[in-house]
Amino acid sequence: MKAQLIPLFTLLLLLTVSCEKEKPVSFGFHCPIQDNSNGYTVMAVTSQAESVQLEGSVSVSEGSVEIILLGPGKEEIYKISVEAPGHVTVNESFPARTGFWQLKYKSTKGNGNLELHLKYQGANQN
Repeated sequence: MKAQLIPLFTLLLLLTVSCEKEKPVSFGFHCPIQDNSNGYTVMAVTSQAESVQLEGSVSVSEGSVEIILLGPGKEEIYKISVEAPGHVTVNESFPARTGFWQLKYKSTKGNGNLELHLKYQGANQN
């Protein structure tokens, strides 16, 4: 019995070690917006990327929230402010540039929900 388990264990070990880990291709927020909260995420875009998408929704029941997307040179690519009561659906696409893209939000006495994701598409997303 032990002789049969050794090859099986070896095969499972090789499959686990030899598999390439999947890199995340979507970054963003899935959270409640709270009074004076903020968030920040960074996504590295490779040279193979063709476009960067910003998708999701912002709902504000009190106060306001500001969303800002910065490109690799820290230039403002997209900015929106949502005042209460308000709901905005975001579906934007931008030409990709290699580097680090930053997505952030800031609540000003805001309450609500944030479901906003940044991802890139291209020939090779790894």
